[in-house]
Amino acid sequence: LLNTTDTLFKVDMIEKLIECFRMVLGLFLVTVTCVLPFSSSSISATSANTYDFSVFRLPQFELHGTEYGTQDWRLYYEAVSVNSLERIRRCLVVWWMDVVVDELHSLLSSNLGGIIFVLPANFSTMLAEEKNRFLRFEKTLLTLPTKISLFIAFDCPEIQEVMRLAEERAAVSKRSLFHKFISLCIGENYRLYTGNQNDAMSNNRVLHNIIGRLSAFDQREHVTTIAIVAHYDSFGLTAKKSFGYNSNGSGMVILLELLRLFSRLYKTSTTRAKFNLLFLLAAGGKANYLGTKQWIDDLLERRDRYTAAPLIDFAICLDGLISEDSKLYMHVSKVPRQNSSMHRFYQMLEQSGKNYNVSTAIVQKKINLGDELLLWEHERFSLRRIYAHTLSGIQSPFDPMRRSILDLDSEGRFEKFVPIAMTVVEGLFRYLYGMKNGSVEHFLDPEAMRDHWKMWLDYLKRTPRSTQLLPNFTETQLGRDIVRFFEHFALETSIGVVTSDIKFVIMIIIMIIFIHYIRIISIIIQASRFHILQWFSRRCSCTFNEICVFRSSLFGFHRRLFVDAALVGFECTTPVFGSWTSRGLVESQASIELLKQKK
Repeated sequence: LLNTTDTLFKVDMIEKLIECFRMVLGLFLVTVTCVLPFSSSSISATSANTYDFSVFRLPQFELHGTEYGTQDWRLYYEAVSVNSLERIRRCLVVWWMDVVVDELHSLLSSNLGGIIFVLPANFSTMLAEEKNRFLRFEKTLLTLPTKISLFIAFDCPEIQEVMRLAEERAAVSKRSLFHKFISLCIGENYRLYTGNQNDAMSNNRVLHNIIGRLSAFDQREHVTTIAIVAHYDSFGLTAKKSFGYNSNGSGMVILLELLRLFSRLYKTSTTRAKFNLLFLLAAGGKANYLGTKQWIDDLLERRDRYTAAPLIDFAICLDGLISEDSKLYMHVSKVPRQNSSMHRFYQMLEQSGKNYNVSTAIVQKKINLGDELLLWEHERFSLRRIYAHTLSGIQSPFDPMRRSILDLDSEGRFEKFVPIAMTVVEGLFRYLYGMKNGSVEHFLDPEAMRDHWKMWLDYLKRTPRSTQLLPNFTETQLGRDIVRFFEHFALETSIGVVTSDIKFVIMIIIMIIFIHYIRIISIIIQASRFHILQWFSRRCSCTFNEICVFRSSLFGFHRRLFVDAALVGFECTTPVFGSWTSRGLVESQASIELLKQKK
C-alpha cells in the first residue's frame, strides 16, 4: 500500500510539472505572437536607418622585418559601449577621453573584434591639458602591437547616434533576463562594417627622392658640395589626417626657398659661390629615413667605382623649424671642432639669429647603435662618416608633436616660423659668400620670401603626406608640382627610386641557406669519413693506416682517428712514415693494443 501511494504521488508531480511546462510554453507563444509584428517592423525601420560616416584606420607598416600597427582592417561587428558587459566579438565605440591610457594594453588584449576611438571634429577647441593627454594617448596607441581592428572617427551626428544606442543597449544588458529578451526582439542597435581600408605600407611600394643641383662650374678637385636635405612625409595616428605642418612641412618650405633663392645667384659667374649645392627632398623620413639612406648608399657606391660623385663638405638637415620660444637648435652626433666647416657655419647662424631675436644652441646626442630607429636625419650621414647636422626648433627628438595628427596650422604658428626661417636662409648665405659682417637685405627680399613660405605652407597643410599614401610620389599632384619646381630652378634635376631593404634581406637569406648547406655537407663528410679515407688509400696505393696517420698529423687528431679506425675493424699495421709522425704512431699503436686487450 505504501509503494502504491508513493507511485501515485510521483505520477501526480509529473503531471503538475507537465502542466506547468504547458502554461509556460503557451505564455511564451502568446508573447512571441504579440511581439513579433512589432519586432519585424522595428527591424525594418532600423535597417532603413543606414548611416555612412568616415573612419580612418590606424597606420600599419613593416620596417626592417618588424611589423608595426594593427594587422586587421575588416570590421563587421555589433556596436557596444564602454559600459557594456558583452564585448566578445563586438566593436567598441568609445570617446577617447573615456579611455584610460594605462589601461590601453589590457583593452587591446581583450576579445573585442574592433575599436573605434571618437575624436573631436576640431582640435582647436582642445585645451592645453587635453592636448598633452591626447599626445600621450596617441603615442601609446601607436606603439602597442595588436591584431584587432583599430579605427579613428571624428565626432558627427551619425557617430553620436551609434554611441547613444550602444549606451542604451548596455543599460538593458544589466537588467533581468526578461528585459534582455524584450530588448532582443524590439530593441535597436547597429552593426558596423567597413569597406576597403587596406592601405598598409608594404615593401612592394616604390618611393622617390627628388634631387636638384646647383654647380659652381669650378673643375678644381677641392671644390666641395653642401647638401641641403629634408624629408617630405608626415606621420600620425591616421594616415589621411597626418598633415605635418611643422614636421616636416616647415623643412620642405625652407629647402624649396633656398633652391629658388640660390638659383638666381648661381645663374651668373659674378654672384656664384665657390660651393656646389645639392638639394635632396627625401622619401621615407618617418620610416627611419629610408630615402636618405638610399641616397647615401648610392653616393658611396659611385665613389667606390671611381665615377663622378660629389664630395660632401657637410649636410644640413631641416626638420621642424617652428619654435615656440624662438630658439634654433643644431643637433649633432659630435660637437664640431674649432675652425671646421660646420663650426664656421654655426657662427654665421648665431650672428644671423641676433638680427631676428633668435637664440641658437648646439645639442649633442650620440648615436645608439642598438636602437632600431634613428632619431634625427643627420644620423644617417654620421653613420657613414659624413659630417652633418639637423637644424630644428625642437629641442628633444622625443617630442610627440613630431609624429602627431595635432601638428596642424594654428593661430600664430606662421609668425613663429618666419624668424627661424630667416635665420637659416641668412646664415647659409653668409657662410657661402663669407660675409661675416654687413647687411644682406639687398640680396634677400624678406617680403617676397614671406609670401612664398605662406603659399607653400597653405598648400602643404591641406595635403596629407603619410608614406602609406605616397606609393608613387611623383604621380600625385603635390609630387608633380614639386618636380616642376625643381626642374625650373635647379640646374640639374633627377628622381631617385627608393627601395626597401630587400637587398639586405636577400643577402641574409642567402647567408642562412649557405650556412645550412655547409652544415649538411660537414655532417655527411663526418658520417662517411672512413669510407672516404678507404677510397683514398686505394687510389694512392697505400695502407689505410698511413692515410689516417697523414690526416691526423695535419689536424692533430691522431689518437681519435686510430681508435675509430680500430673500432670499425680496419687492420692497422705499423707503417714507415717519417720521424715527424713517429710519436703519434707510437701513442696510437698503444691505444689500439689496449683496445684489443679489452676486447
